[in-house]
This record gives sequence, C-alpha cells and structure tokens, in this order.
Amino acid sequence: MKFRFIKNNFARLAIAAVISLASFQNASADTGEIVLSKGLVRLSTIKKEGIVVISIAGKKKSVPVFAKKEGYRNTFNAICVDDTWYKLRSSDIKSVSFASDEESVSVMYGDVGGVNVRTVFSIGKTKRRDNFDMVRITTIVENKSPAEHYISFRSVYDTYLGEKKSWHFTSPKEDKISCETIFKNFADEGWIISGESKEAVRISFTGEGVTTPSYAAVCNKDIASIATSEGFFIAKRSFNSVVSYNDSAAVLFWNEQKLNAGKELKIVTDVSVSDTGFKYEDYTFEKTTEVETKEEKEFNDSPYIPVIPVSSVPAEPVEQAQEESEGKIGVTDNPQPAENQVQPEASSVRPENLTYDYVRSILEKIDSLEQTGTEANRQEIMQLQKEADAIIQMLRSEH
Repeated sequence: MKFRFIKNNFARLAIAAVISLASFQNASADTGEIVLSKGLVRLSTIKKEGIVVISIAGKKKSVPVFAKKEGYRNTFNAICVDDTWYKLRSSDIKSVSFASDEESVSVMYGDVGGVNVRTVFSIGKTKRRDNFDMVRITTIVENKSPAEHYISFRSVYDTYLGEKKSWHFTSPKEDKISCETIFKNFADEGWIISGESKEAVRISFTGEGVTTPSYAAVCNKDIASIATSEGFFIAKRSFNSVVSYNDSAAVLFWNEQKLNAGKELKIVTDVSVSDTGFKYEDYTFEKTTEVETKEEKEFNDSPYIPVIPVSSVPAEPVEQAQEESEGKIGVTDNPQPAENQVQPEASSVRPENLTYDYVRSILEKIDSLEQTGTEANRQEIMQLQKEADAIIQMLRSEH
C-alpha cells in the first residue's frame, strides 16, 4: 500500500509538472515576443518598442549587453533620408513587423521617408571561439521609388558593462578610455570593448563583410542620442552631461551617399559578447618589423569567420562591394554637395536658450514625446532635435 501511495504521488507530480510546463510555454507564446538563443547569444524582441535586444545567455538569467533603462531607448539605429532623421523603432516608424528563423530575427520597417528598411540580427561565431558569440546586424535600405534619395546612417549603443571601472572602453591602441574619443583611423583601431572580467561586449568597426563607418565616437549617452554630425564631439570631454553622470555610449556614423531609384544598400556591423571577458592580447598584435607578416595581414583583414549565412538578405550588388570596402554605404554615385546638406538652424535660437539646462529640458521633452509615437509628436521631435543640434554646436564654438 505504501509503495502504491508513493507511486501514485509521483504520477500526480509528473502530470502536474507537464501541465505547469505547458502553461509556461503557452504563456510565453501568448506574449507574442520572439526569443532566439544559441550559445552565448540571446535575441529577444520588444514589439511595442520595435526593437531587438541582444543579451548574454546565462544558465540562470540573461544579461543585456546594452543599457535597459528607459526601455532601451538610448540604443538604436537611425537613418537620414534626404533631410530627415528617423529612429528605427516604433516611436518614429508607423509600421514595424518581425520575422524569425533558426538563425536570425528580422525587423521590417516598411516605408521610411520613401525607402524600405529592414534589419536582420543573425547569430554567428567569432574567429577565436567555437561557441556562438556574435550578432551580425545587417540593415538593408531599398529605394523602390522613382526618385533618388540621399542616405546617411548611424548606430547608437548605450553601453554600461564597462562603467563600473575607472575607464569605460578598450581599443587596440588604448586599453583605458575614460573620456570622449573620436575614431577615424580604423586600420589601427578596428573595435572597442565595454565590459569587465565577466560580461563584456565588443563592437567591430572593421572585419570581413563589415561596413566600416566613416567615423565613430564614444561619448556621454545624451550627446550620442542627438548627435547627427562629427561637430557634436569634443575629444577628451568627460562622460558627464547635465542629465547623466559617468554614462557613456558608442556611436557609429556612415556619411551621406546617393541611392538611385531601384537600387539598394546595406550597412553591416558585428557585435560579439563574452561571459569571461575579452583577453586584450587576443584582439591586438604588435609589429616587430616594418613588414606585415602573413598572419598579421589575415588577422587585420578578417577578424571574423562568418559561419551562419543570412539567407534572408539579398546578395550584395557587384558595384556596391568596392564602395563598402572603403567604408561607404552608397552604391555608385557621389554624395550630395556639402552646401545642400542640412545645417543646424542656429539663427532661430534665442540667446537666453544657449544653456545646457535648456538642452536638458529639450531632451526630457523629446523623451516624453517618444512615449506616444504619433505623427504630430514625430514632427515636433524632429524640430526639437534640430534646435538641440544648433544649441550644442553654438555652445561648442564658445569653448
């Protein structure tokens, strides 16, 4: 009798466990969010924000590699179509949809200022690991309209894993970066790392298949969120602002290029993660002679081995390949002349508003307007961003 009682109890527990597991899986499915995990990488969607979150997958919990505060609002891609900037998220784009397969998560933004945009997050492996530890972020811009468009692009990453140290970032040339820094010579500085001896993230500027940016910077996250040109950055400035203290971010810029009717372009960035830190010596080298060895050349030219093809990304046009190898995102034509580019509207700024306190109030208002994402709010946000751009430029010129 005792044995039968125990056996029956085990049966009840087993049935309860199955029911509980089924309920949990259904609850996860009911959220409608996409979750894709491989090796060290976890991708998850937040559909109401129109974003994909990159995390380090853990046994007990996952660790996002970019700051979670404000719904990840300070990590985003943005595209400028002609004279207008759009953040690629629900606050700026009316129609956002998602898709996934066993290898990637895709976000389709539909019509953005006359072009179609989609971003594919594909999980892969870096050259120095056997485990899945990399996300290749590929943004494809298609011009299906009969008119040409001028396209520029930027990626903003609100890093935080390295902020517990006295320095925030590491690069091949500088192992302790603790202030605003601009990167242009990518032959010597092909990546930056934010993180400690455990969780860390590495953003690549170069590599096989990567679209090298025109320039990049690390700075305070509030500056990063509104910066639309190199003029916003001041080398050696602290990571503090009027609204945040010791809060840094990384920004990558691709300069304006013309996209002809019927053409497409793509921007590719690699983000790799680690749960044991990155060994500095694993990602740099010292030349002992003036002649570059075969091993050094292979390392410089190809820090990554792409092992997962992105089947949903169309083949790169032949004429685009050379452009991208030189850090350009255009296809065939020259960029718009500088005199035709949009400049900050400095003349419209009142003298009494030339203060950092006023910039802070603009940033707070932008954040409030982004909560709703209506068309009227989007237009007001763009005007406020232009005003903030102008003020920061003018404040910078005074120092």
